[in-house]
Amino acid sequence: MMAAVCAGMSVHGEQPMSAADAKALIEEASLKNNLEGDDIKPWHIRLNYQVTPPQWPGSKEEGHYEGTIEEWWASDTRSRTEYVVNGKRKRFDVTDNGVYESGDLDTVPYSVGAVLTDVLWPMPPTTVLAKLTFAEAQQKIQGIKMRCVAIAGFVGEKDTGSQIAHNGLRWCIAPADPYLRIVFSSKDIHDYLRNNLLSFQNRAISGEFIAAGNGRINEKAYVEKLESLPKATDTVFVLPAGAAKKGDKPVIMTGSISAPILILSVPPSYPLIDKINHISGTVVLRGVINEEGKMTDLKYFSGPNRDFSHGSISSDSSVV
Repeated sequence: MMAAVCAGMSVHGEQPMSAADAKALIEEASLKNNLEGDDIKPWHIRLNYQVTPPQWPGSKEEGHYEGTIEEWWASDTRSRTEYVVNGKRKRFDVTDNGVYESGDLDTVPYSVGAVLTDVLWPMPPTTVLAKLTFAEAQQKIQGIKMRCVAIAGFVGEKDTGSQIAHNGLRWCIAPADPYLRIVFSSKDIHDYLRNNLLSFQNRAISGEFIAAGNGRINEKAYVEKLESLPKATDTVFVLPAGAAKKGDKPVIMTGSISAPILILSVPPSYPLIDKINHISGTVVLRGVINEEGKMTDLKYFSGPNRDFSHGSISSDSSVV
């Protein structure tokens, strides 16, 4: 499977890349392979997927998911995304007034939610790349040298050895044009393969995406349709009957307890490693509110991984 992907790539040149060349290449590849930027016009995508989540330590996902994902995007405050997971449906509508959800599916599994990111935004955004330094990292597969770039360090940090070892990502790019073809993750022993690249709005989008690890395929995605949206698309973004604003839930109170009022919001820091890996999710913390109304004894309870807990605890400890 991997040999077929590699066969279409040129052999790595004789001259090694400098750190500046490596960073310039990865930044250009990010602009070429991510469907984002000021020049992006409204679009619509529909894809089929099959996901069998890998069983990492502490993972709560199991089984097999398949279905479709469809998204209509007009702007960051106007989009519609529909997930069909094993026959059940979930729809999210992003509006100027917030996010609305509807459908008979309680929660979109994390591994399913990551499929669209894998297809449309396979590389770190330029804001993240600015915090990294890069170096050439040749990858040889069945005797073929790949043109690859890996993280060499983190800007402003002296001791990055543990973080680099924790990540181990490398991006392998076609030399003729900065099209991303394969992403390797040495930590998870994963290969992310991009086949049948589609030219869309001056970007290279995966027509077929495969994630393989530990000797088996964990994710497959096939793009059925990718098109620009016409100007007259108002009907696409009409909220369905019964759509509820996400997060709007009743506050249960007893006795003389009043509803909480937010007087200070400290956004949590986003772990850089998880930004690179496109990892997101909800972190649940447990703590005690003392008589002065301050949060104490705050501890991590659940979440995608413990990397998120440090920023969340620092943030929520500031809430009064």
